[in-house]
Amino acid sequence: MFNAIVKFAIAILISLFLVIEALYLYGLKALPENTTPSSLLYSKDLIYAQWVELGGSGDIKMQKMYPETFIITFLVDNKHSPQSSRLAFQSAKYLLRRNAEKTRHGHLNSIAVGLWVSQHWTVEEALNTVLDSNYYGKQLFGIRAAAKTYFKKKPNELTQDEILFLVALSKGTDYYDPACHSERLLRQMNYLKGLLSARYPQLYVDLKPINRLPLDAIRWETCHSEKHPPSHNES
Repeated sequence: MFNAIVKFAIAILISLFLVIEALYLYGLKALPENTTPSSLLYSKDLIYAQWVELGGSGDIKMQKMYPETFIITFLVDNKHSPQSSRLAFQSAKYLLRRNAEKTRHGHLNSIAVGLWVSQHWTVEEALNTVLDSNYYGKQLFGIRAAAKTYFKKKPNELTQDEILFLVALSKGTDYYDPACHSERLLRQMNYLKGLLSARYPQLYVDLKPINRLPLDAIRWETCHSEKHPPSHNES
């Protein structure tokens, strides 16, 4: 009797494993042919700011995730998912843009491609891809376009406050619209600055609060709220 129960349990586990693997492979059908991540290298301050905005702390590294372990973690204790999980799934969201016509099962595709990203991309490649793909309002996609339009600079020329401005803005361009909600945006910038100081005190010490938006390069005259495009990154 005991042996029969053990065999039955093993059969159930094998079946679950096969189902999970089949769902993963099915979700990966939306993976585009071009899976090349961004090859641009951005400054340490840009990398750290984007990392903490996505919930990261500690060592900046990509932790590999696999279908079976991901399911177990999600069901048992999803609060302890890998630090890099949000980064992997955000990268997957942008990667799926390249193959939108085949993305028919949104959540399944996003999870499968996010797991794939965690296995095949480095953390630098994922962070650079996110920075190159974020939406920054005013129909601006990517940190290069945003830095040029808002501050007339290249990304690696941005000051700490300018970086925090753009990273905070990318979280929700309507909600943190600098023309309509400058105080709200300022609070988010200071929140991110506080995270950097708390999580990486060896790199960010004596960071002073930001008292004004770093918008010397442009002038805001009117408050106009724009609708988010389909690819908007708001969490």
